[in-house]
Amino acid sequence: MQRVLVVGMTENPGGMESVIMGYYRAVNRNRLQFDFLANVPEIAYESEIRQLGGEVYHIPARHKSVAAFYRALNRFFKDNASKYQSIWVNQCSLANISYLSLAKKYQIKKRIIHCHNSQNGEGFIRGVLHDVNRKRIRRVANIYWSCSNEASAWFFGGDYKELPNYRYIPNAIDTERFSYNVKSRTRIRRALGMSDHTLLIGNVGRFEPQKNQIHLLNIFSEIHKRCADSCLILIGQGSLEESLHRRVAELGLDRQVIFTGSIYRVEDYYAAMDMFVFPSLFEGLPVAPLEAQCSGLPVVMSKSCTDAVNINVKKNLIIDIQDSDEHIANKIYDWYQCVPKDRKSSVESSQFSMAKQIQSFEKIMEEPLE
Repeated sequence: MQRVLVVGMTENPGGMESVIMGYYRAVNRNRLQFDFLANVPEIAYESEIRQLGGEVYHIPARHKSVAAFYRALNRFFKDNASKYQSIWVNQCSLANISYLSLAKKYQIKKRIIHCHNSQNGEGFIRGVLHDVNRKRIRRVANIYWSCSNEASAWFFGGDYKELPNYRYIPNAIDTERFSYNVKSRTRIRRALGMSDHTLLIGNVGRFEPQKNQIHLLNIFSEIHKRCADSCLILIGQGSLEESLHRRVAELGLDRQVIFTGSIYRVEDYYAAMDMFVFPSLFEGLPVAPLEAQCSGLPVVMSKSCTDAVNINVKKNLIIDIQDSDEHIANKIYDWYQCVPKDRKSSVESSQFSMAKQIQSFEKIMEEPLE
């Protein structure tokens, strides 16, 4: 058995966490076992990870104490590096490459950096650190993975395809898990006190500027003017949650907007929705629209989403978030009247199906470094 040290999981069960866990659940754990190193007190899916045989190690967060972070990190690698053939670092920026630096120092052979975003969404200072470390990453990593070409160019530079051991790794999902389930739809809508006729619009994502839920609230307000029997459900958590609640109150939509917090069985909520709207400002390759399409939902996406994620083409609408809220809302509502309402999906036959990707992923993980 090879053991892989995984870095990048947070306390939030978001898209990156979903991708990592999807691969972890699917791999042959008699041959590959994942352990996790995190700088938060508890990561998403931690109890499941332990049930699957993985260890979870915790160190202090760098932003809370730089000295404590580096002491703990160095001690961890000194004590544990010899267990691992590979380290798989998943990040939305290169603001912190310390994990890879110490992995190299303590001679972990395969050092993978996997990029999951296409722009800086983490503030000015972390943006500067990203730019600096983009020049340094080639000294400490020796395998380069990416979720999309757009993410690769921002992470690694325009010559990313010339990097040694560069690979595109699809954000694969378990299509059976996310396929439409009518029983889940009935159960969730009843739990929400919602009739079968109510138009339920959904969004899944971190409550951070990148995901643009403030704009979504304004769009929904305009849709609600045309369809009084409509609701919006927001699934997630993040730093903008208070701002979102305030905006809902300002719009007078307290009864129409539902906040669920983080949800682990989000597939049940996709089943309950009638439409999924994702007005993100930028993305690497977003997972939530893949999951929503797998459930057969009509999906509205901003132009920032890479074309690769537009799978159920006849059921998807691409919008320009620079247009006015009223224009976007009218476009969405008129489109929804005509879009097919069946819950069929093409995701299971696409490159994003975990069943299609897992053997390739295992082979890549197990092959010796050239």
